[in-house]
Amino acid sequence: MISHQKTKIKSLGESLAKLHNEYSEARNLLDDQMQAVIYNDLIWLNNLIDNQVAKYDEIQKTEELFRKTLVELFQYYYPDASHPSLTKLLEAIEEPTEDLDKLRKELYEQIEKTEKLRLSLVDLLDFAKNHNTETITALSQIARQIYQNYNAEGSMNGTEMSSLGLNQKA
Repeated sequence: MISHQKTKIKSLGESLAKLHNEYSEARNLLDDQMQAVIYNDLIWLNNLIDNQVAKYDEIQKTEELFRKTLVELFQYYYPDASHPSLTKLLEAIEEPTEDLDKLRKELYEQIEKTEKLRLSLVDLLDFAKNHNTETITALSQIARQIYQNYNAEGSMNGTEMSSLGLNQKA
């Protein structure tokens, strides 16, 4: 095997390992975001979201490097094929590929776990939004019993209560 191809295979393995670590870090950030939502800590949540965006930028760059290396190696082993596949590439490489295959499987598991956690965070945010809406509605209904809405002339308004200004009934 040409030394250049060995270097590319090593680079491919390094990209897989880096992606695995980056997805693990992204999953940890998602977990922290869930905690920030639970604790209703918006400053912490905003910082975590900024970190998550930066992490996804890193992941995208690493994925681009991985794809580029995969395509180059795939074209070397399968010059006529048009759809690069890591699994198929691993079958073509002469040297032992158990480590690369293990990294590939672990990466897929890490991506799946990260996606499940992301969906859990979306569900939690949806629950929090609905809970807040229900709480505000309940408080508004209680306030309507205690407060009345008055117009500029001082007489009672027949419209719904404004959330900006309430006048207590004397």
